[in-house]
Amino acid sequence: MTIIVAAALVIVSYIIGSANSSIIITKIMGSDIREHGSGNAGATNMLRTHGKRLGILALVLDVLKGVLAVGLGMLAEHILRVNGVSEDVFMIGIKYYAAVAVVLGHNYPLFFGFRGGKGIATSGAIIAMLDWRIGIITVTIALGLMAVTKYVSLGSIAAAASYPVSTALFVFLIDAPMNTIVVWTAFLTSLFIGTLAVCRHSANIVRLVKGTESKLGQKKKEA
Repeated sequence: MTIIVAAALVIVSYIIGSANSSIIITKIMGSDIREHGSGNAGATNMLRTHGKRLGILALVLDVLKGVLAVGLGMLAEHILRVNGVSEDVFMIGIKYYAAVAVVLGHNYPLFFGFRGGKGIATSGAIIAMLDWRIGIITVTIALGLMAVTKYVSLGSIAAAASYPVSTALFVFLIDAPMNTIVVWTAFLTSLFIGTLAVCRHSANIVRLVKGTESKLGQKKKEA
C-alpha cells in the first residue's frame, strides 16, 4: 500500500512542479520567458525582464509549489501512520520523494518540453518544510551573499552547496541517533537537490569566474 501511495504522490508532485509559473504567466501575456533575458524560466529572469510585480508573483508561486508538494507528503505520512500502516522506507521517506519530484518538475516540466528553471525558490521551500533549521541556514546564506555581492546566482549556488553539508551536520551529529532510513533519506535528498541546483548554475559559474555575470538590478542581455 505504501509504495502505491508514494508512487502516486511522486507523480502528483512532479505535475505540480511542472506547472512552471514564469512560463505560464508569460504565455498568458503572449510570449515565453525562455525567449527573453537569460532564457531561464525562473523568478529572477521574470524580475529582470517583466518587473517587480511579475517577478514577485513568480517567486511566490514557485515557493507555494514546494510547500504544497511536501505538505501533501507530510499529510500522506500522517494518514498512513494513523491507519496503522507499518513503517517502511516508502512511508518514512514519502515527503522526501515528493520534495525531489516537485523540484524535478520545475526544472524539467512535462508540459513545456522539459525546459524549466533552476528550482531555487522551490528548493528553498522544500528545505524549509523538511527542516526549518536548515531552511534558516540556507536562506541566510543566500540572502546574505546576494545582499553583499548583488549576485543572485552566487547566493543560490552557495546555499545549494550548503544544503547537504548542513543536513549532514544535523542528521549525523546533532540529531543522532535517529531512524537510519530517515537519516540517509534526508541526506541523500539534500545531496541530490543541492548538486542539481549547482549543476543548473554551470553557465552562471562560468560567467562569475569571467566577471561577466549580471548583478541584481542589471538588465540581462537577450539569450
